[in-house]
Amino acid sequence: AIAAWLPQRRAMVSDAGDAPVTLKRTDTVGSVASKASTPARGPKITLPSKLAELVKKRTGGTLNRSVTRNVTLEPTALQVDDQCEILSTVTVRTGESLESECIKDLKAGPNVQILELGQESSRRVKISAPDGTVGWISSATAGGESLLCKCSELAVVQQRGGGGGLFGVSSEKIKSMLEAARSGDLDALIAIVEGGSNFRTRPNLNLTDARSKTALIYAAGFGNKNIVEYIVGRREVKINAEDDTQKNALHHACRRARNRRCTEFNETQSDIVDLLLQNAAQLEARDYNGATALMFAAGNGDELVVRRLLAAEANVNVRDFEGHSPLDYAHMCNCPAMKALLLEAGGIAIASKEESAALAVPSQQGRRKASLKAAGGALLDMFAAADDQAPVTVLDLAQEEEHPKTVALKKLATVMGTVVVAKELDALIKQAQAAGASDDEVAEAADQLRGLRARQEAREDLLAAMEAKAAKALAEAIARAEQTGVAAEDVAAAKEILRVEEPKERARERLLAAQSAGLASALRDALRAAQAAGLAADELKEFQDLLSGAESRDKAAEKLAEAMASRSVAALKFAIQQGATAGVDDATLNEARAILQEEEPKQRARDALRELMASDAPTVEALAAAINTAKEVKLAPAEYKDAEEKRETLEERRRRLAEVRESVEQSKSADMQDIDSVRAAKESLSGAIAAALATGVAEVDVYDAEIRRKKLHNTVEDLKGSIRVFCRIRPLSAKEKKAGDRDITRQPNPMTLIVGENDANFQFDAVFTPGSQDEIFEDCKDLVQSAVDGYNVTLFAYGQTGAGKTFTMAGKPGELGVSPRTIDELYALCENNESRYVYTIEGSMVELYRDNLVDLLSKGAPGKGKAKLNVRVEKNGAVNVEHLHREPCETAEQMMNILDRGTKARATAATAMNSESSRSHLLLMINITAVNKETKEKHTGKLLIVELAGSERLKKSMTTADAQKESIEINKSLTALGDVIEALTKGNKVVPYRNHKLTQLMQDSLGGTAKTLMFVNCSPANSNEDETLNSLKYAQR
Repeated sequence: AIAAWLPQRRAMVSDAGDAPVTLKRTDTVGSVASKASTPARGPKITLPSKLAELVKKRTGGTLNRSVTRNVTLEPTALQVDDQCEILSTVTVRTGESLESECIKDLKAGPNVQILELGQESSRRVKISAPDGTVGWISSATAGGESLLCKCSELAVVQQRGGGGGLFGVSSEKIKSMLEAARSGDLDALIAIVEGGSNFRTRPNLNLTDARSKTALIYAAGFGNKNIVEYIVGRREVKINAEDDTQKNALHHACRRARNRRCTEFNETQSDIVDLLLQNAAQLEARDYNGATALMFAAGNGDELVVRRLLAAEANVNVRDFEGHSPLDYAHMCNCPAMKALLLEAGGIAIASKEESAALAVPSQQGRRKASLKAAGGALLDMFAAADDQAPVTVLDLAQEEEHPKTVALKKLATVMGTVVVAKELDALIKQAQAAGASDDEVAEAADQLRGLRARQEAREDLLAAMEAKAAKALAEAIARAEQTGVAAEDVAAAKEILRVEEPKERARERLLAAQSAGLASALRDALRAAQAAGLAADELKEFQDLLSGAESRDKAAEKLAEAMASRSVAALKFAIQQGATAGVDDATLNEARAILQEEEPKQRARDALRELMASDAPTVEALAAAINTAKEVKLAPAEYKDAEEKRETLEERRRRLAEVRESVEQSKSADMQDIDSVRAAKESLSGAIAAALATGVAEVDVYDAEIRRKKLHNTVEDLKGSIRVFCRIRPLSAKEKKAGDRDITRQPNPMTLIVGENDANFQFDAVFTPGSQDEIFEDCKDLVQSAVDGYNVTLFAYGQTGAGKTFTMAGKPGELGVSPRTIDELYALCENNESRYVYTIEGSMVELYRDNLVDLLSKGAPGKGKAKLNVRVEKNGAVNVEHLHREPCETAEQMMNILDRGTKARATAATAMNSESSRSHLLLMINITAVNKETKEKHTGKLLIVELAGSERLKKSMTTADAQKESIEINKSLTALGDVIEALTKGNKVVPYRNHKLTQLMQDSLGGTAKTLMFVNCSPANSNEDETLNSLKYAQR
C-alpha cells in the first residue's frame, strides 16, 4: 500500500514547487507530516484514507489515536519582531556566518525575539534571548527540520507531538490532567489532552507539577495501568522524564504509593513495569540517592516486579550512593523470600560496616535504631514519602520567565505544603540559595526542614521502641511522634502495642516491688496479676520459685543459706522473711541480716554504676560520684573498673575537643598571606582533629574544624600558586656525550636557571638539575590531599621529545615517577580516613591523537571503543567525556593496572629525537567521591595526570608525511594550552578553553579553584639549545 502511494505523493510534492517532503523512520503510519524548508507555499499533504483503512484492518480494527490522526503544517516565513520558541538546541554565533565565533548554546524551551533576517541565508536569523544573549542562529536545519516555532503556531507543534510549550495552557488544566492520571480517570484525561478545537489550550503530557512529576509518573506510581497504556502510546511522551528527586516512571512503578503496597495490586504493577520496559524505560536509572528500580521493588518485597526486572537483566549487585545493594534493601525491610530470590539471581551477600556496627549495639532498641540509621537516604525516602497523598500543585505558568531566584522561591513555597522528606526540602532550599535567595527568604522553609528532620528522628525512635516493646520508652516515643507530626497510622500502630504492653510492664514492676519488699503475700498477689496480664511463663518462673520456697521451714532455711552464699540483696530479703515465718533459728537470721546490711549499700552502688554505663550520654561528674561511692562501700575494683575507664575516656574526649576549638581560634590569628604561618596553623589543627577523632569524638563535633582545616590547606596551595611550574634538567645522555655535546645550563639558586652563552635567565617555582624522584614528588603530596578534599588537580609534563617527561611522570623500577607515587599517596590518604569516609575511586585513560580522542581502556577490545568520544561541559562546570569507559578501582594496584594498560596502548613513533617518541597526549583521569559516614555529606575531587607529546619543531624532529601531520597537530594543541595558561595567569576575563580538545578536556582542572602543577623537562645539551629555550619560554608564559 505504501509503495503504491509514494509515487502519488512525489507527484504532489513536484506540483508544490521546491518544498521537499521528508519521511522519518520514527514516524508512525498515518502521522507523517510534511516538512517545508523554504517559505514557498504548497498543497497540504495527508495520508490517504485507503492506507489508514488497511492499517486498521491489519491491526484488528483498533487503531491508536496517534496513528489515525492526520497532521498538516503549512510553512510560514519568519518576520522581524516575531516571538518564537526554540524547539531544539541551537548555537548562538556572533555573526551570520557559520564560521563566526560561538557565543553559547541555547537549549529547547525559551522564547526568543527575531531582531534581523539573514542576508546571505534565509535560514539565519538574529535573535534576543531572555538571558540577554544576542546573536545569530539557524531557524531550520539544512534538511528542512524547523528549529524555531512562532508562538501563534505552537498549537500545531503540540498537535504533532513535538512541542511542549505552555502558551494558552492554564495551570488548572495541567493540574486536572495530572489528577486524572493519578486517579485513573482515562476519559477525563483524554478529554483534557485531546478535547476541544483550540490546540493552544491542550496541555502536553510532558508538563509537570511543582515537583516535576508528569502524568506518566503519577499513573505508574498509583497503579493505573489503563492510563499508562494510553500515555506510552503517545509519540510526544518522554518515558524517562524525572521528578525533582531524579526518579522516573519506572522508579515510581516499583516504589508504589503506600496504599498500593498489597498483594492484590502485584499483577497490575508488574504489567505497568513491563509496559515501561517495552517502551525504552531506563532499567538502571538512579535517583538522587543512587537507588534503582530494582532496589525499590526489593524493599517492597514485590516478587513479581523483581522477576520482571531480573528478566530484563537488571544489575542485582548494583549499589546506591551509600553502598547498599538490592539485597540490603530486602534485608532491612525484612523480606527473607526476596533475599532468597536475589541470591538465586546472583546477588552477593556482603554485610556493610554500618550493618555490622548496628548488630554490635547492646540493646534491642539500639540495634533497631542503628539499623535504620544504616539504611540511608533511599530507604528513609521510600518509608517517609511513599504515600504521596498531598494534592497536586502546579506553578503559575505565566511567571516562568521571571528571575531564577523568583522562580526558585515560588517553587519552594509551592511544594512546602507537600514535601515530607527532609533531603528533598533541603535540596530545594539550596537551589533557592544558589539562585540568590537570602536566609530570610528561605527562613520559613528552613524551619520546616528542621521540623521534618525532627519528625524523621522521632519516627526512627518510634519504630525502635515498637520493636523493643518497652512501655516507658514507647510512651515517650509516641509523645515525641505526635509532637513532630509522624504519620497517624504509625502512631496508631505504636499505641496498639503500648495498650498490650503497659499492663505487662505494671505487672513486672509489681513483681519486682514485691520481691524487694520480701513479702510472700504481696508476691503471691503480684504473680496472679502478672498471669492475668499475659506475662510469659519463663518470666514468672523465678518469682514462682521464690514464693514456693517460703512455704516450708526446710525450704526457707535452704533458701536462706543460698541467699547468704550469693549475697544477693533481693534473695536475702525474701529468705530472711521466709526464715522468720518458718521458724529458722535466730543466729542464722542475724547472720543473714548482717550480710544484708553490708550488701544493700553495695547493691545501690552497683545499680548506680550500671544505670550510668547503660546511659547514652553519661557525664564525667556523674561517673566520678558513682565511682567514689563504690569505693566508700568497698566494692571490688573490678566492679568499677569499666566506669573508671569510661570516665577517663570522656575526660580525654573533652580535653581533645577543647584543643580542637583552641586550635581553630588560634588559626584565625594566622597571617593568611604568609605560607609558613598558614601551614603551621593547618598542621596544628589537623593534629588536633585526628587526636580528637581517635578518642571517639563525634564527627559532627569537629565538622566546623574540618571545614577550617580544608580552607587552610587550600590557602597553602593557593599561596604556592594555583598554577606552579617546576623545571627539570636531565643529565647529558650517552648519545649526546658521544656526539661531543656539552652542558649549557647553570642553576645559581633553587628557583633560577641560566641557559646558553647569552646567559638567558629563567625563574620558576623550583628548578631541579635533575633532582631525585623523591624530591620531585615531595611538593605533589599536598596536591593529592587537595583532590581528596574535593578540589580538581592537574599534574602535567611538557617538553621536547627525549627531555625526560616519561621518566618524570612514569619513572622506572626502583625510581617510580609522579604518576605511580600519586596513585599510592591517594590510596594511602583514603585508607587513613576510611573510618570517616566511604570513598569511590574511578579511573579512565584517554589519548588525544591528532585531533581524535581514543579510549585507551577499550582500544582493541571487541565490541568496545566504537562510539565516538565527545567532550561535554556540565552545568556545574564538570567536564564529561561521553562514551568514555570508567573503571572503579578499590586498590592502588587496580589503578596502576589501568595506567599500564593505557600506556601500552598509546601511539608512538620513531623521530630524530627519540626512537619511541610519544605522538599523542596521554591523560589519566581519576575521579574521587567521598561520603562522610556520619553526616552523609558528599564531595567530589578529580586528579588529572597528563604526559604531553613532544614539543619540538618539525625541523628538529625530522619527521615526514603522516608524522609531520602528527607534529603539526601536537604543536597546535600545545599552543592552545599555552594560551589558556597565560590567560589564567594574567586574570583575563575570557579563557580560550574551546580552542582545542586538549584544553576542553582539562577545562575543569585549570583555573578557578583547581590546582595545577607543570613540569617543564629540558635537555642540557648545546645541540638542543633552541628547543630548550623554546620550552622554557613556553613555561614562563
